[in-house]
Amino acid sequence: MLHRMRLRIALRMKTRAQNLLRNLQRSMKDLSLTALGRLHAVWVIAHGGGDRAVDILLSFAQTDPDPRVQAQAVRAIADLADPMFVQYQIAMGQGDPLIARRIADLADDEEPRVLLEVLIALGRLRWSDAPRWLF
Repeated sequence: MLHRMRLRIALRMKTRAQNLLRNLQRSMKDLSLTALGRLHAVWVIAHGGGDRAVDILLSFAQTDPDPRVQAQAVRAIADLADPMFVQYQIAMGQGDPLIARRIADLADDEEPRVLLEVLIALGRLRWSDAPRWLF
């Protein structure tokens, strides 16, 4: 009986978390959250978005009108893709080159904050195409 109760509670918590993430995504898309709210939402999505978090954050990095939110989304993506955090070891290899390429594509924006975060993220991912991309 206790086991069934725990399962029901876990299912409710998962459902509530999924609803929260959906509502946050909707609020970020329609800009009903302030910039400060969207900055916080980036990290909620990063930590609770699961396998879809990188794609969701890339979308916000491309579309949010506030460069601070764009830069924060890039920073969160770098945290999710950084091989040191993913592989949990200091002597690690490169990060995912497809994510690195998608991050690099965000640099089309000339906003300095976004460019800085893109450069830092590409360095953290040890992207082998970074030298060609820079020049």
